[in-house]
Formats: sequence, C-alpha cells, structure tokens
Amino acid sequence: MSVDCLPVEVLSSVFQYLRVSDLLVASSVCKLWREASLCHLSKRVTIMITDDAAPAIKTFLASSVIYQNWVFKELDITYDGQFSKLWEKVSENTKSLMLLNADCNERSFINLLRSCSGLEELILNGLAYLLMPGTLLSNPDDVKLLSHSLKHVSRLHLACSRYLTDSLFSRITSVVGSLRKLSLAGCQISFHSAIYKRFYPADGRIQTSDHVLTFDHILKYIEEKAETLKDISLGRTSIDSESLHKLSKIPGLTLDSLHLMSCDQLSKSGIQLLCENQKNITDLDLSLCSRITDYALLAICEHLPNIKKLNIRRCQGITENGITALRQAKQLEELNISHLDAVTSESVEDALGKDPRPQLKSLNIASLNLQWKAVASIATMAPNLVHLDVSMCITGINDKSLQAICKNLTRLQTLFFNGCTAVTDIGLAGHGLGQMDPVPNVTGTGLSLENLGVRERGEIKPNFSQIVFQMQNHISSHEIRTLPNLRTS
Repeated sequence: MSVDCLPVEVLSSVFQYLRVSDLLVASSVCKLWREASLCHLSKRVTIMITDDAAPAIKTFLASSVIYQNWVFKELDITYDGQFSKLWEKVSENTKSLMLLNADCNERSFINLLRSCSGLEELILNGLAYLLMPGTLLSNPDDVKLLSHSLKHVSRLHLACSRYLTDSLFSRITSVVGSLRKLSLAGCQISFHSAIYKRFYPADGRIQTSDHVLTFDHILKYIEEKAETLKDISLGRTSIDSESLHKLSKIPGLTLDSLHLMSCDQLSKSGIQLLCENQKNITDLDLSLCSRITDYALLAICEHLPNIKKLNIRRCQGITENGITALRQAKQLEELNISHLDAVTSESVEDALGKDPRPQLKSLNIASLNLQWKAVASIATMAPNLVHLDVSMCITGINDKSLQAICKNLTRLQTLFFNGCTAVTDIGLAGHGLGQMDPVPNVTGTGLSLENLGVRERGEIKPNFSQIVFQMQNHISSHEIRTLPNLRTS
C-alpha cells in the first residue's frame, strides 16, 4: 500500500509527532501532505507582525490557513481597514494573543478582544499608551462584552506594565476566566505595608487605588482564585522574604510553578518558608537572585521531592555544598546551574554524574569550571538529554568529552559549545583519537575509556562519514563559534 493512498486523517495522526521544521517540509511534498500538515502548523506556529504590517496582513488575508497564535510587536494597532478584515477572519480561532509594546487605544483594544471567544492566553506586555490614562474598562458595557468573550482565558501575562494600578488590575482580571497562570514580572509592585496604608485609609473609603499597584491587593485576588491558580511569576520585582511567606501560606493555594528571576530582596529564609508551605512545586526559577545561598538549595532538595525544573543561574551565593545536595533531586527534568563561579567540578560530578538520571532532558552547565571527566560522566548518567549547553566550559570540553557526548546522548537535539577552544577536528570527526598522548582511565566513576567513547591506541578505525551522520541525525542545532583549532576544507 502506497503512502499516497493513506487517508488524510491517518497522515494527520502521524504528523502530530513531527517538529515544526519537519511539518514545514512535509507540507511542501504534495496537496495531501499539505492538508495533513496544516492543521498542526496552525496550532503550533506563532505569527509575529511588527511595525511594517501591510505586507504581512495581505499575505495572511489570502492564506487558507487560520493560525491560532498571534503576536503584535511594536505595532500601531488601529482597528480598521485591512487589519480589521484579517482579525475578523482569525479571531474566533485564536488561542493565544500577545501585544508587545504595541500602541493601542482603548477602543481598538476592546474591538480586538470582543470576538476572541476561544482565547486561552492573553499577554499584555508594556502597553504604556493603553494603561497610562487609567480608564481602561471603566465602562460597564465594555466589561460585560469582554467578560463574555474572554471567559476561557486561563493564562494572563501583565509583565512590564509600568502603569498598572490596583484599579486596572481588578478590572482586567474581572473580565477573564478562572486563571491558572498569572505573570506580573517586571511590574512596579509596592510590597511595603506602609505604602498600602498610605493609599488605603482606615476609614475604608477607597476600595481600589488608581495610583499604585500593591502586593496586598494582589494577594486578595490570589486568595479568591487559590483553587485554580497554579503558576505565578513575580520575577524582576522587589518581593522580599516576608512577602513570599505571605504568598506561600495562602489557604488552599497549591502552586506547581513559581518564577522569581532577578528578585534581589529574597533571602534563604524566604525560600525555606516557601518550600515548607508549597511542597507541590515542580518548577522553580531563582536565577539571578544574588542573595540565594546553599541553605536555600538545601531546603529545595529537602522539601520539594517532586521538583522537575530548577533554574539557579548566576546565583553566586551557591557553592559546591549546595550543588552536591542536588543529588537528592531525583525527578529533575530541566536544570540550569550555569555561571556559578564558586562551584567545583567534583561537586557537579557528584550531583549529576554518579547516579543514573533517565528523566533529565535539559541541562545548562555553561561557564562552569569543569574537568572533561565530569562532563563525560554526566553524558553517561543522563542518556536522554535533548538539550545541552556547555558553552565556555573551557577545561570541560575537549575531544574526549565531546566524543562521549556524541556517543551516549543519542537523543540530543540541541548542543551549544561555543567558546570551547580545546575542541579540534579530531573531536568533531572522531578519527585519530587514541593516536595522541595516552589517556589515563577514569577513576572514581566506574567508567572506562570504552564506554566514554574514547578508543585505546591501536583500535582506531577512522570513519568520518559515520561520525558526521551521527551528529547530523541527533543534533539539530549547535554553536561552534570561537573554535580556533578547527580547519575548513
């Protein structure tokens, strides 16, 4: 039976396992394959329209594909002409909409959203022109209209909204459905109780302030939505340990994900109390938190047994003691411990290179002072890695460790190793290994040169095409910049 005879439904079922790049290739084969591919492309491709919108609008007006994810970046949105025709065509099927630093007045904003009956994610980032007047959704008719059209929105992003106030926050959240995800990253939130008392007198005459966005007001909303809210982002704000403790002990709140990137006021006590009160967290981002120390990492490993995603990039207070504790986190799927100056190669190897880690899919160890044996051990213990970043690991990435990566990580799709100047043609091609200086056996890990992919002297059988095929098959993208030892033919 020829593949051309398969019904489009069967092809579509098969194509759901393809990546977007493969779907684009498949859609160019024939009409049947195009039809089977487009239903997946419309869901998984995000269309971004920027300042020069006219050509893009014309293209998508003529297209037969109704895309579901749209981004309008730095675009002057005026709901008329060709733009309104395009939006009338796609709005009912739109699932995700992002307005990124777009110029949009209140009336165009209402018209844009009133027909998005299937919208599930709304991202409003940096809309100064829209929020500055403070009158958005002050008309009850507009609130009623959007409450109907946005009732399925479960993910709301209000990041970097400089002019967001308690009043605007209340109005916007009143027209969306029961939120599962809320992002206020980069917003100017006032966490000090004295600020709240200043704008909310004790006589109760002010219900929601038009002048300030307070954490106490946000907490009231989170308390109301505690049963459904699972994912909160407060990165790049001045949240402190006391405020984090208030958030963590809200009755009925069970968080799955919390992003606190670049929150410099957080300390070890705040993370300790968070982990004790929110033990179901599986995704935690503490990157760029300068006051996070080993104590916080020990609390994470002790109280969050189901942690799957952890980001502690550039937390310079973490040393080898904290990294060694990661050995307890058996369920990790994504880990970023890059740019930690006080971490040793031995501690990283002890945490990740001693026990099998079949669940680990993504690992970033860029700019760590690692030895090549540690990298080779990790490659052996985490064979299911899909993404690996070892950029600027100058002593950790050489011909031997690179060959260990290529041999053991058979599912690898993305490899970054820019700045690894010790890599030569031998490491990339795989031929000639073993004819250099003898290499001692790896001790302390139970590994041999053979299972690291490094052949002994006298066993060299160069096969350049085999190595190249292997790397092309399993590595979809890599960076090989700044490799001075490479020769080009």
